[in-house]
Amino acid sequence: MNCGVVRLTRKTEFAYAARRLAVMVDGKRVGFVGNGKTVDFSIPLGSHEIWVSMDWVRSASLHLELQVGSIHELITRLNGGLIGAILKPYYEPKETYILEVAAVKVDQYFRPIS
Repeated sequence: MNCGVVRLTRKTEFAYAARRLAVMVDGKRVGFVGNGKTVDFSIPLGSHEIWVSMDWVRSASLHLELQVGSIHELITRLNGGLIGAILKPYYEPKETYILEVAAVKVDQYFRPIS
């Protein structure tokens, strides 16, 4: 299979708790993640830009390089907590959410068949 895994965890927060975040890869929505949830996405190998968004607010983009057998664990949370949820959408909508890499794992024993 020519895919890597992006595992996205959204921290549990009070603000926007009932809303889902859209998960965007290279400008296309690949799914959603709910409050306090973890979701796995299979993404084709190679270089990708990923971010999360809700309405007009979003996170900054992350550049990921997916390899065979790789799992990129990402965490997203509000930037600035409840106060950030109120203020950031108006003066920094592209930084309302923080998206960061928690870990990258590559299966060292996986060998692709040539």
